[in-house]
Amino acid sequence: MKKALISLCFFGLISLNALSLLNSTVHSALYGVLDGLLPSSFLADSVTNKSKAKDKALKKAKADLRKSNAKLASTQEKVTRTRKKIQRRVARNISINLGSIPAESIPVLGIATIVGVTAMDLKDACDTMSDLDELSTSISLAQDEPETDKICGKTVPSKEEVMASIGIDDGKYKDVKYNLGGFIYDLLHGE
Repeated sequence: MKKALISLCFFGLISLNALSLLNSTVHSALYGVLDGLLPSSFLADSVTNKSKAKDKALKKAKADLRKSNAKLASTQEKVTRTRKKIQRRVARNISINLGSIPAESIPVLGIATIVGVTAMDLKDACDTMSDLDELSTSISLAQDEPETDKICGKTVPSKEEVMASIGIDDGKYKDVKYNLGGFIYDLLHGE
């Protein structure tokens, strides 16, 4: 009987050993039993502990990657939105600048047209610079001190100021009777 009991124990231990190598559920159950019975320093270098540490690090890396992908998608959306706004603004500016060419060639009215188109160009340039500053900030790009405030503080002179600076008397040309030829003569001869 003693021999049978020893043989049964020996066979059981061999079977349990083989199962712990071949079946992960049996391995985990045995590891849990040993982890509860032995001090943690005995199992610190075990393959299972190393595997758990790698799994934990992998889960953290996966979570970080998800956050990074979400931030990247948000950044791509901001870049696309800003690009579209700038494209629409540039297309509008081109149309207005091309359309204003005939009006700019008309005496006196041309000066007002140039001033108006320049004011619009300045506003659109400032809007574009603000969009680019906002985009740079949102995607955490290192940037020098923004120039937007310095440049966008500029004002466009009025039509009267422009005419005065080139020596044209605005009051003289408000009279509808004054003809185009007289204006050109005065402009060319400095009168």
